[in-house]
Amino acid sequence: EDFYAVWKSGALPQHDMLVTNPPYSRDHIRRALTFCAEEIVTPWAMLLPLTVLSRPWWADMALSLQRGGGAAPVAFVAPTTDRYAFEKRRPSGGGSKTGSNGGGGPTVAPEVETVWFVGGLTSACAKTLSAHFRQSVDPAECMLAPTLEQLPRAQQQQFRTQSVSAEA
Repeated sequence: EDFYAVWKSGALPQHDMLVTNPPYSRDHIRRALTFCAEEIVTPWAMLLPLTVLSRPWWADMALSLQRGGGAAPVAFVAPTTDRYAFEKRRPSGGGSKTGSNGGGGPTVAPEVETVWFVGGLTSACAKTLSAHFRQSVDPAECMLAPTLEQLPRAQQQQFRTQSVSAEA
């Protein structure tokens, strides 16, 4: 099903939380976040590349996602071991700087590191989530980071490296 068509038709089913991993191509990430900022009234979680934080529109989007201060800031859930990392695939001839895979198929661009962006939480819900992480989640496996600065150092470095690459 085309999520955007369902959304536009007003036929989105009732839900307690939106959990998604939108395509990273074109404007899908921004469209999905806009949906959360403007339409959704429930918590949401999206698996997104760290480079979203360096996009020119992110600062304004982050404010919109807080709904004028009525929601907690976007937080990040990051695995500290076995981090999520995907290879970008481009169609053959897509101009990847890393070259072809030799089989005439898609070329592979550098790995993209991702974390869960979590938003739409009331302040009370954000506090409950934080308490849950402190009490029940092994920090050696996964962590809740209310800010970029609280992400694991390796992910901060990856974000900064990807941001510089994206700007070049």
